[in-house]
Amino acid sequence: MANTALRRNLLERLIGGGIVLAVCLWIAGCGTLSADRAGLGADARLVLHQSLRVAPKSVLVTIQGGLPVASDYLLWYEPFCQFRLKTSSPDGQSIDPASFAITGIRRRQASAALTLALAGPKVRVAGPATLAMFENYTDYVTELDLRSQAQPDVTALICHDIAETAGRFLDLAQIQQILGLVATLEGVSVPSR
Repeated sequence: MANTALRRNLLERLIGGGIVLAVCLWIAGCGTLSADRAGLGADARLVLHQSLRVAPKSVLVTIQGGLPVASDYLLWYEPFCQFRLKTSSPDGQSIDPASFAITGIRRRQASAALTLALAGPKVRVAGPATLAMFENYTDYVTELDLRSQAQPDVTALICHDIAETAGRFLDLAQIQQILGLVATLEGVSVPSR
């Protein structure tokens, strides 16, 4: 019994270490741009219209096609957005309806394979695909920095468009289409590039 607990503890440490390593590699290889206020009005905000459930031990809630989706239902070939929190909870948590100030916009290109690996182990790919198949794909990331005194754990809305050929960053209309009735962007102009 103690041996099983020891193995489980070691496995959890290895998995946790692998995630930390993957995040470090992702940050090192992304070419992250600093946040700026270009395109933000003085009252730029994101208004969340419904509660979103964050899975246990997760810091992301994914929205695709105007609906919250679990990682095993995420369609990688369709654009999607993710609300990011600072901390996870072993029991899960909720993001409640609120207004969030948008304090900056960042854009970067990232490895699609790494984005999909971090999105979850059950991300659907067509056929028996592996993450190695996505080496030539690029993730065009648009990140909106969020701030709310009522919900300080919510830090960003990160939107992804994965493309094999030359792609572009999502514009405001596309981001709003992804969010559907879940949330509304106000006072923001996100030009495509």
